[in-house]
Amino acid sequence: MAERDRDLAWTIAREGGATFTNYAWDPGGPTKYGIAGKYHPGVDIEHLTLPAAEAIYVKEYWTPAGCDALPEPLALNVCDAAANLGVKRARGLLAAPRLVVPATTDDYLWARVAYYVDLVVRHPEKRVSLAGWIERCLLARQESARRAA
Repeated sequence: MAERDRDLAWTIAREGGATFTNYAWDPGGPTKYGIAGKYHPGVDIEHLTLPAAEAIYVKEYWTPAGCDALPEPLALNVCDAAANLGVKRARGLLAAPRLVVPATTDDYLWARVAYYVDLVVRHPEKRVSLAGWIERCLLARQESARRAA
């Protein structure tokens, strides 16, 4: 069964953790724990606490993506994809044509990589992000294997 706190901690670390940033080039504006000010105008991002960030992740990603109903480590991977791609796409990857049903973690991660590659084919300007996206999938694979050991 899903291990929400551990999965959220892993995803939040990939999203930048407790480091506060406010880069001019970042369209999300001020960001901490992966929570961007542009999308959370009522949140004091600079002073955001980890528990408050976790509550946002549960409300916006974990619960809508249905992670509680997924086995580990698939829940970890769907949660991470929801934070990175959005809930609709993360859930959609569970039904990708290449996946067996029920989806395995490896199948899901391959579908996620395929999504990123297809995105870059359609939008070549996003190529700059491809290596980071694939690295994130590889890290998720390593974490999934570590937990299964």
